[in-house]
Amino acid sequence: MPDTIKKQQGVFKNRSSKNWLRKAAIRATSFIMILFVLNSCTKEQRDDVIGKVPGGGLSSTPDQWYYLEVTYKNKFGNPMESRVGPYFEYMVVWGSYKFKLHPGENGFNYLQLEDSSWMTLSFSGWAYHSTEGDRVGWKIVDGKLYTDYTRWKDYPLACQWGSNIFGFEAYYVGVNLWGQYQSDYYVMTDCKFVPYP
Repeated sequence: MPDTIKKQQGVFKNRSSKNWLRKAAIRATSFIMILFVLNSCTKEQRDDVIGKVPGGGLSSTPDQWYYLEVTYKNKFGNPMESRVGPYFEYMVVWGSYKFKLHPGENGFNYLQLEDSSWMTLSFSGWAYHSTEGDRVGWKIVDGKLYTDYTRWKDYPLACQWGSNIFGFEAYYVGVNLWGQYQSDYYVMTDCKFVPYP
């Protein structure tokens, strides 16, 4: 009987060492790929390669989903809490949509939706979801969500009620809503990524 137990323990030790070796090899390969990418590619090539590194990078958790929770003012001026997600092609405040965070540069993350599209911004400042090639980075600073899109990098994400903006009633998400003098009213605060259980 004791011999059988020792053999079983040996099998478990052997399997765990194989898992450890496999994980170490993946980490080492990821690290070497990232060093290569950072030193010899354009930004587009770098993003493409890093997107194929296991886990999307060294510190990401590829299977973790998050809600993007925000506080905003409704059309009556009352503070409300909700989540951001897509409705048709635009981003709006409502529902329980999940995102995966993919590390970008300077603390920004790319936000991937459940349908594999990415949260991005239009040239006019409206948030929508599109292909990987159109994605932009996002970062929460002092409870406000900012983008690395050059045109809009100084403007936090906001939302505004609209019944005729794009043909249906919703709180549309964008930046610099109603111009620079009134945009603070619409800015979303207390933005946070809350892990999906």
